[in-house]
Amino acid sequence: MKRLILLIITLLPLTVYAQQQSFDELAAEYSTIEGCTTLNISRTMFEYMGVSIGADSMKVISIELSELIPHFMEQIAPIVADMEGLMTLNTDGQAVDIYQRSIDGSVCEMIIITANKSECIAMLLRGDNLELHKIDSLINGN
Repeated sequence: MKRLILLIITLLPLTVYAQQQSFDELAAEYSTIEGCTTLNISRTMFEYMGVSIGADSMKVISIELSELIPHFMEQIAPIVADMEGLMTLNTDGQAVDIYQRSIDGSVCEMIIITANKSECIAMLLRGDNLELHKIDSLINGN
């Protein structure tokens, strides 16, 4: 009986971890829902476009059904919970949140979430060393 209890206690953290979805799993889930659009851009496509921001990939989830947004925000909250929050902007009903994950001082993941009452867009950039100033110029069209 003690072994069974010890086994359950040992495996409990694994079940909690297994329940947390990754951004990739969210993109796969929302790709099958009407009113949602997903986009995946590879490093090769960045090169074809002449864009150099240090990204290996970019995934985007766009939700255009207001009733799905609260659930999506609940699903993405645990994903960004262990990331560093860089910026939060709230203006005229529009919210923008930017998070990053760094390894040894190099930014390897960045999530940008833009949401209002009727639309939500979440973008994940991955790379070995994302160049933030280049990402800013890409977003702002400079």
